[in-house]
Order: sequence, then structure tokens, then C-alpha cells
Amino acid sequence: MADPNGDGSISFTEFFFFITILQLPDPLLKESFELHCKDGCKDLNADEFSKMLYDHRYNTKYGKKLQDKKTIIDSRNVRATEEDFRATNKDITARIFAKKPTLSLHEFFLMRDKMQEQLWHYEFYQYDVEEIDGKLVIPMSEFCKSNMIFLPYSTF
Repeated sequence: MADPNGDGSISFTEFFFFITILQLPDPLLKESFELHCKDGCKDLNADEFSKMLYDHRYNTKYGKKLQDKKTIIDSRNVRATEEDFRATNKDITARIFAKKPTLSLHEFFLMRDKMQEQLWHYEFYQYDVEEIDGKLVIPMSEFCKSNMIFLPYSTF
């Protein structure tokens, strides 16, 4: 799903699309589903879903950092045009809606939860995993490394 053009790599706009899905707050999503749903429906079609995500792409922690002109995200200064965002949004949305005409808020949350769980498994196996007493474990030092991202750097 993350690689709609099938080139085997993830572009900045593809990456940003999934960051948007993973970081949008639940209350904002609930409100947006209601706002973007036409005719009082409870489900979004592909166009409504695509517009909702496009409209909210800067309502995430990562999106806000991109808007902050003082914050330098990367020394390579990754850039993408509005057309790039729209095209990627349209392509990935088409994949999400390939086998269904609409998506409910509940289905969206299930999809997002599944993505998060897959990422957690992927992250866990990036560390020094070993089996002890029939359980897969990582050393405490690896666990601490995995949680460094959550430190409030702004207070240092």
C-alpha cells in the first residue's frame, strides 16, 4: 500500500501520507469524517477521504515541523510540490479503496491500528532479539534506545 508506483522505495510524499494517517488525532478525524461526508453519510468515498487527508497533512507533529521555517528537518532539504502531494494522495487512496466504495471511521481506525502494530513489530525486530524461556525478548538497553524518541528534547 505504501508504494503505489511499485518502484520499491518510498518517496517523501508517500512517507508523509502515512505519517499523516498515523499522527492525526482521533477527535480531529471524527470531526473531519463528519465534515467531509456529503449528504449526512457516515462513510467517506475515495475523493472525500483523499481531500480530508490532503487538507489535514499539516495537522500532525511532523507536518507542523515542516511548516516551521526555523526547523530544519533534513540537511538535504527534501522538497515536494503541491502537485506531488496530490498525486501521491490520489494514488495511495486508490489502493486503499481498491475493493470497497467507502470507508467508515471505524474501518479507518482499524486500518491505522493494523499499520501501527506492523510498525511496532518491525521496530522490535530491529533490536537484538533473543529467545528466553520460549519468549522473544530484547535487552533493557535496546528497550531504552527504542524509547529515546519520546524524550522531550525541548526541555534540554
